[in-house]
Amino acid sequence: MELPSPFVKKGFEFFADKDCTKEYERNSDGPILATWSGESPRPYREIVESYFQHVEEVCNENNEKWTFLGEKDGVRFERAMDRTQRGNGYFRLKGRLAVRPELLLACIATPDCIGALDETTVYQKVVEKVNSTTDIVHTIARPGAIFAYRDFLDLASWRKDADGVYWQMAVSVPEAGKYPHFGCIRGYVMYWGYKFSPVSVDGKTYTDVVCVSQSDVRGWMPTTLTNNFVGPVLADYVHKLETVALEIIEQGRDNETVACAGINL
Repeated sequence: MELPSPFVKKGFEFFADKDCTKEYERNSDGPILATWSGESPRPYREIVESYFQHVEEVCNENNEKWTFLGEKDGVRFERAMDRTQRGNGYFRLKGRLAVRPELLLACIATPDCIGALDETTVYQKVVEKVNSTTDIVHTIARPGAIFAYRDFLDLASWRKDADGVYWQMAVSVPEAGKYPHFGCIRGYVMYWGYKFSPVSVDGKTYTDVVCVSQSDVRGWMPTTLTNNFVGPVLADYVHKLETVALEIIEQGRDNETVACAGINL
């Protein structure tokens, strides 16, 4: 399967020039990987299925377990205090976006779109297309002038339910595929996922979005600091996802973007 072009932010070409590849264990079905949690390596399909179950549970959880933190640009953000791990908060975002689900999913599966919607991302490459719905992705982020770069190596997958709802999950597999780039601290995506539900608004297809996120950026970046700004930052991220998708529609590239991402309509 053909890999999408990597995203390289101008001025950060040195990340693309350095190959940090190492081989990971695999069987006849594909990679055998270990997640950030320190578990023993297991077939990638088992990881994908278990994390989809988790994402579905958290997205559909009632509001009693969640503390409302605020709303920004129409995106609500909240936190489940009992899901805190290693000091890292667990956050959930909800909003309605004026874009159909397939295009939103295509955007988060396309490195150039991630670069457009997230200013901290300076490099992203799909290391391997495991199958038509599952990738191993390497991302490098610049969190701020006084902080070291973070890089992430993630297993990401999506699925479509019979009712037209799309799901996406990602989890870090930090020891697989690539060593951290020189000068980077390897961060962990502990839990990440989307639920994209189609909804009709005045005859047009919009999307009710639920996004869940828990990350450990590691290194010297206190969780007492990061937990305070994660909610608003993620709300910006979800809102920018809509903005990037609408720009693609305006340019007449929406069907092309969906097709190139391999999203089945």
